[in-house]
Amino acid sequence: MRAQFLLMGRQVARDAFAGFVGSWILPAAARITDLFVEHSPLA
Repeated sequence: MRAQFLLMGRQVARDAFAGFVGSWILPAAARITDLFVEHSPLA
């Protein structure tokens, strides 16, 4: 029973982390990349 609970908790944590990455880190990285490209002397 305890192993099942730990496994479920780990799955929930993984889903929460994936949601956090998808909703915050990826858009932030895209925005930073856009700013870098716009202000890059190479562009």
